[in-house]
Amino acid sequence: MRITNTGRVGIGNGLPDYWPSSMLNVGLGANNVSIDDVGSARYNGGLAANNFIAGGGACIGFNAARQTDAAFACRPSSLGAASGSKNGGALIWADLDGTLNFTAFPSNGGTIGVNAPNAQYFFANDVLAYRVLKIKPTNQVQIGVATPTNHTDYRLAVDGKLVAKSIFVTQTPSWADFVFEPTYSLRSLPELEGYLKQHRHLPAIPSAAEVAKNGIDLGTMDARLLQSLEELTLHVIELGKQNAHLQAEVAALTARVNQAAAPAAGK
Repeated sequence: MRITNTGRVGIGNGLPDYWPSSMLNVGLGANNVSIDDVGSARYNGGLAANNFIAGGGACIGFNAARQTDAAFACRPSSLGAASGSKNGGALIWADLDGTLNFTAFPSNGGTIGVNAPNAQYFFANDVLAYRVLKIKPTNQVQIGVATPTNHTDYRLAVDGKLVAKSIFVTQTPSWADFVFEPTYSLRSLPELEGYLKQHRHLPAIPSAAEVAKNGIDLGTMDARLLQSLEELTLHVIELGKQNAHLQAEVAALTARVNQAAAPAAGK
């Protein structure tokens, strides 16, 4: 263990100045864990100078130790590692507004050190570019880089594809069984045709332009699609009744024609 005259503490890191800027450093090489701050004004040219990150936010680095030039260094597994054996790192850091952030530095993508060719350095813009998770004090969680511009009242925002085996939507608008109520006014097929010609989409269903702008609410959309399906079911039932009635009329007419034709055939 070593405590430097600048107030830095190193535990089990072998070389006292191997991690020159971390206030607390435990371990050596890629096994290093460090505690420091992000964007503090005590470093000349710190992250806060570029307004990337709020000054003074605390951070915990996993093979990502802050340097005197405000970069974060991801070290190789050992000092004698072969050239090209670069490692990534991870950073947990806080904004002064209480937001907790998680950044994952890849094994390739940083700036290679001049005097340490196996080390990678990541700067303020990298800290944000490789951020994978943000937990805000407003009970909002954001996965990915982009912040939603629509639906800012989100609880969970995912910037990318979401894969799940099952999703339950527990709060939905009125379910569409009201279509089967005797008092429900079903739009006639000619009325539906006129609506489609004018609007180019089903009633109660948003247009392509609306979806492109605002997206869709899964619960609301399922309810509206079910409403359209149930209305279609009623139309099919009615058409089935009409078809059965027509078939009965055709059968009756056929029987009458056959009955009338039978005496003539016997002469």
